[in-house]
Amino acid sequence: MQIANVGLMSPGDMGQALAMQIQARGIAVCTALAGRSERSRALAREAQLIDVGSVARLVAQCDVVLSVMNPGAALAFAREAADALRAAARSTLIVDCNAIAPDTVQDIAGLVQRAGGRFLDASIIGPPPRGNAKTNLYVSGPGAADLEALAGPQLTVHAMSERIGDASALKMCFGALNKGTQALWLEVLIAAQRLGVAPTLERQLQQSRAQLHDWALSQFPMMPPKAYRWVPEMLEISKTLAAAGIGPKVFEGAADIYRFVADTALGKETPENRDKTRAGRDVVRALAEESMRSASSGSGKIRDLAPDITRQRLLIEGCYTASIDRETVQRYLLEVAAHLDLQSYGEPVIHAPSGVGKAENAGFDAFLPLIDSGISLYVWSARRFFAVVLFTCKRVDVQRALDFTRQFFSASQLEHAVF
Repeated sequence: MQIANVGLMSPGDMGQALAMQIQARGIAVCTALAGRSERSRALAREAQLIDVGSVARLVAQCDVVLSVMNPGAALAFAREAADALRAAARSTLIVDCNAIAPDTVQDIAGLVQRAGGRFLDASIIGPPPRGNAKTNLYVSGPGAADLEALAGPQLTVHAMSERIGDASALKMCFGALNKGTQALWLEVLIAAQRLGVAPTLERQLQQSRAQLHDWALSQFPMMPPKAYRWVPEMLEISKTLAAAGIGPKVFEGAADIYRFVADTALGKETPENRDKTRAGRDVVRALAEESMRSASSGSGKIRDLAPDITRQRLLIEGCYTASIDRETVQRYLLEVAAHLDLQSYGEPVIHAPSGVGKAENAGFDAFLPLIDSGISLYVWSARRFFAVVLFTCKRVDVQRALDFTRQFFSASQLEHAVF
């Protein structure tokens, strides 16, 4: 395959570095900056990427398009790319390079291939290839060796197999050991700081686990600005392990750790503007202090004014891949109530406002009244996002509600909170 130009979405920390390595091979690299942040625009300008404006133009004009982004956005981008493939009537090669589960990759491959495009599964293992750093691009799927044309001194391309999903499976296993281990170390060191035993624990670790302790501390300074992207990655790892017959809960917990970090002041920094003098111990202390402030302020908690009244509130949010119309909304509300042994006393009330409010918020607003309170469902059609609020005056099985909702909506991602 001849590759004259490559499209890349999006030019973040890793994407920009990859783009510069590909440019060094004499290959033009394009991106689509319509609707992108000023940070993405600045990184694209710094790398002298060609802005073609929209994803539709990117797919129409490039031989290969690499998806390098927040794992939580991978499926939505694939849908946009599939629409562009159909509109352009082209067979552009779409390569998903994100940290996502093999099952998610198969969903994306189906979208691309049904739209007439070629698809390859890829995973990036290693740091952004800047300075002296080197990274690896593992590729699987029919014609995986085509991407060897992008290889260079700092970017090694490994054609793994002809099977879509292998590259992502490798990334999930590696990411579990790498970022999952970091989450464990961070959680325990924050706890030690808050419990007042950090100095003693550090002395013991230096005696018995010095290499691991030093490694963990060396990773922490670069981690907070990336934590928001590591949340969906941990959930994709959880999904991968569940599909392999392994318990998923360890990495659901890791997602909680990175979610906490992402919400802190350190997590709001970017890889470009973070304090480069901040050491690993400084990160642990800062996060421990922030965690303590959050705990003492009662953030996210309210005083129970009626402890004698049983209430349970469950919020479920997710990204769906199923088709949703008014009938689907009605079925979900009635069926989830029956599944949880909740009795309704009326039919679902469903609104689908059109032309009212912001276009991106269009979809469905629905409510099912229950004898024990009610269930609300909100659907954002353009974003393929939904939220369920279940408020009951009796206890329900949360996991049963989650499993039913995930299956009903064919949810690619699912988050929940009980309060």
